[in-house]
Amino acid sequence: MTNLLVLSKKLVYSKMEIIYIIVFIEILIYIIYKKSNLLLSKKDFFPNISNDLIRKFNSFDNGLGWVNQKNSIKKEPSQGKEIVYTYNELGARSIGDIDIKDSSISTYGDSYCLSREVKDIETWQYFLSKDLNTNIINFGVGNYGLDQSLLRLKKEYKNNPTNTVIMAITPYTITRITSVWKHFSEFENVLAFKPRFIVKNDKLEFISNIIKDKKQLLRIKEYQDYLYKYDEHINYFDSHIYKFPFIFSLIKNPKPLFRTVNVKLTRLFEKLRLPKVALWFSDKYFLPEIIYRKKLFTQNEKLLKLLIKDYVYFSKENNFTPILLMLPAIEDVKYYKKTKDKYYDNFTKKISDDIITLDFMDFLSHNIEKLSQYYIDNYWGGHYSVLGNLKLAVFLKERLNESKIII
Repeated sequence: MTNLLVLSKKLVYSKMEIIYIIVFIEILIYIIYKKSNLLLSKKDFFPNISNDLIRKFNSFDNGLGWVNQKNSIKKEPSQGKEIVYTYNELGARSIGDIDIKDSSISTYGDSYCLSREVKDIETWQYFLSKDLNTNIINFGVGNYGLDQSLLRLKKEYKNNPTNTVIMAITPYTITRITSVWKHFSEFENVLAFKPRFIVKNDKLEFISNIIKDKKQLLRIKEYQDYLYKYDEHINYFDSHIYKFPFIFSLIKNPKPLFRTVNVKLTRLFEKLRLPKVALWFSDKYFLPEIIYRKKLFTQNEKLLKLLIKDYVYFSKENNFTPILLMLPAIEDVKYYKKTKDKYYDNFTKKISDDIITLDFMDFLSHNIEKLSQYYIDNYWGGHYSVLGNLKLAVFLKERLNESKIII
């Protein structure tokens, strides 16, 4: 009888310990959840957008989604500094006195094309313009994918023709061209609605931007059917939703929580001046994102190839030399260096003899020991630093000479 009592007490204590552990885990996850932008709730699916936020959306464009405004100045903080972006009468980023020279090259693409986080006279277009003694027009726009960049090219080229066009994008473009609302893949980017292309009967079909007026952003939920049909990242968003009891969400999909913890640990070890440990955790943070992109590249290979072919076709119609330039982020370079897996390789392989494909990975992967010098931030990468843009300009000049591009 005594043994049974002892055993029953042990079982009770064991159950209590399990309950305490579960409660502790729940509290811990809840604390992390409240401070994380990767752990979402159901109400985040269609967040409220204020009139004030819409009024500040000065870059809105009902065709492209958003675009840099002509004759404007934009300021943003980066690494404790204020970066100024000056846009000229074309809506292109200014590069000072070089703007007055004739242009033989124009560039289109995303924020790596724009040369975000450096001054107007620290962009790779500025350095290359100095070397080639020509004005290289910078039509780069933050968050653009290949699809929007191609649409911008078709919109601008007639009034701003050049002998050569460089389409400069990052591997992240695969996420962008499969999206119509950036919020589902880049959480909280709620203003960014965009057009896209889909593949139908082995051809491109254009899906226009459903937001024709900024005020429509006040009624996003009305476009739920459209979003479910054309945005391929809803499941990705849904996988980041955590709800009580949190432990079940953790078991179902631990990656968002682990990525959040990696961010916290990276910043902790950075403060403790243990850079190797901090880098290890920041690399772990990016790994799920790269795996997701890799999957998207496999699923959307035809879409990518058709977009590039459309770019080539437009170049033939307008008699310019098309160049496709891949500008990898820091996580892409680190992943390739460790695995030798260039997951976007089919994208940069020559699809046609009528296009020149270049990949800055060819330089960066052979200079891995200096990688931190080529990006704004050693842990999170950001964009290319002044030195990174200088090296990119040299890389492009050499490749242009090899390809016998006439400037």
